[in-house]
Amino acid sequence: MSTNDPSVPIDVDLTRSSSGVWLVKMPKYLSQILNDYGDVAANGEIGRLVKRPAPTGKGSTAAAASGRTQDVFFCLNDQIMEKIKEKNKSQDDQLPPREHRFCLSNISDGVLRTVYTRTLNNPNSPMSEQIAIVGKVMQRAEVRPVENEQYMSMKRKQFETSQEPARKAQMITKKTNIYAPKRDHEENKQRERMKKAMGKRVRSSEESVLNRIFDAFSKNQYISMSALETITQQPKNFLQQLVKKYCNYNSAGHTYELKSQFRHYSAPKEDKDDDIEDDDDDDDDDDDDDNNNNNMDKT
Repeated sequence: MSTNDPSVPIDVDLTRSSSGVWLVKMPKYLSQILNDYGDVAANGEIGRLVKRPAPTGKGSTAAAASGRTQDVFFCLNDQIMEKIKEKNKSQDDQLPPREHRFCLSNISDGVLRTVYTRTLNNPNSPMSEQIAIVGKVMQRAEVRPVENEQYMSMKRKQFETSQEPARKAQMITKKTNIYAPKRDHEENKQRERMKKAMGKRVRSSEESVLNRIFDAFSKNQYISMSALETITQQPKNFLQQLVKKYCNYNSAGHTYELKSQFRHYSAPKEDKDDDIEDDDDDDDDDDDDDNNNNNMDKT
């Protein structure tokens, strides 16, 4: 459920709102390592920060310009590195570097930043979710890789892996069932053989074809075009002309029906019986009238 709705209650835990936290930015591969192997570390220790003297000489221009005398490095835990080595036993897989440069930066823009966590509650709970304030950001830092040979080998391997095609041709060592494509299926061949056996359809006179069509519609009210072709044994183009002239197309069932002026359906049996009963009633009425007339003459 979205928390943007003001009518939905939200449980916010402010117990640690005054605590100070560090906001650390790190490479994606390092974040993935900590997510996968962070639980392996004893007491939740994923690594340590180590201070070392800043290098002096030709490569120390940046350190001298900033005025710092020590560099800070982030070193991964030994247990995490052992788990990574167990998973990547192949020599082709390059291990990530253990040490990374840890660069600190002060927050001078005056903006108050807080870190919070969001946890979904029990569906039966009146609160849809719980938000807990972890603390306010007091220090910002960035974890940067040391561009040594190990790091460059890992990035080279990642680039080569990303360039490999998703599908590769493989050598098959054992025999498998191969279903070769067929030029024509057996059903189509059977249909062609039936057409040849029947021979070429010869166009008959329109009157004889209409007799067959009317005879077919006297038995069935709706007939498909394929059924009419089988019944009449006429070329399709000629048959379509006659059907278009004497029939209506029924789009619901893809069938044809005779037009109203050409229909000669016989009346149902019940209707005929009713007509016979009506005639009998008329005859009885006539007899009654004759008897009444005779009685009047006698009087």
